Amino acid sequence: MAVTTRLWSARRLLLLTMSSQSASTFANQVVAFVILWLIVVTQALGVLFDRPGMVARDALVPRVARQDDVPLVRATTLQETLQNTALFVGPLAAGLLIAAVAEQGTLLVAAVMFAAAMLLIPGLERQRPVHDQPLTPARALADVREGFRFIVHEPLLGP
Repeated sequence: MAVTTRLWSARRLLLLTMSSQSASTFANQVVAFVILWLIVVTQALGVLFDRPGMVARDALVPRVARQDDVPLVRATTLQETLQNTALFVGPLAAGLLIAAVAEQGTLLVAAVMFAAAMLLIPGLERQRPVHDQPLTPARALADVREGFRFIVHEPLLGP
């Protein structure tokens, strides 16, 4: 995913992932009464686009912290706290919504929320990725190898 954020700006990647998740959620709401395999496909597409969006959001934190003169540790802590709170509150809110407006209504609310998030993305400052070296397939592969080497040799992460 780091290679992806080197190729595209985090803003563009967020827009792509949010629009695909919104489309997937909306399609799921529309086809919920049709056939199971179509629901499975739209869910799989939603999950597929979730990771790049998370990486793009994570990639924005250092830049935003620098712009607002906030220590990176504080900005990262806030982001993680909000993310973990969402992981706890999200299923609870979904359960309450399902009880109130059924599954299709809940999916419609989720699609609207993704669309609202997409409307906020253009407000982010446009950024051009700047690299020390041009990104070629060989450089991308070297970056991936370096990441694996780091994981293996880092005492906290390695075997």
